[in-house]
Amino acid sequence: MALTRQVCTLGLRARKNCCLHYNSNLYKLPSLHVVFAKQINTTNPRHDLMEFFDDKKNWGEDTIRVGRSWRKEELRIKSNSDLHKLWYVLLKERNMLMSMEHECKEAFEIFPNPERLDKVKESMHNLEEVVIERNRAYHELETGET
Repeated sequence: MALTRQVCTLGLRARKNCCLHYNSNLYKLPSLHVVFAKQINTTNPRHDLMEFFDDKKNWGEDTIRVGRSWRKEELRIKSNSDLHKLWYVLLKERNMLMSMEHECKEAFEIFPNPERLDKVKESMHNLEEVVIERNRAYHELETGET
């Protein structure tokens, strides 16, 4: 039996009242429920120039409490997807710190905690080394060459 109207909703359930012929078997099909996962944002959803500057609460501070750089041992246990995300977080942080450093030089101010930039660069270097190790291991596995 032909349907004269399309299914009313975008969902995957066929509804009885959307069919012209109520005695068709379409409405007897089992309902399929689709679960949509919430999109995860890994970075701040700002899309303006303030992304290139530190939080306002840190402005004018002489010292800012920061963490340490990522070690290779910690990065080796991360998945490729996590490493990819972390690379872009570090890249964004490096760009922000370099913008802040430039702005401080232009205003003849002291850039607070310049070692933050060194820690980000060290983390990026360690992450790149781990990715190179994985690529070498994958190549050796595929070709059998050492």
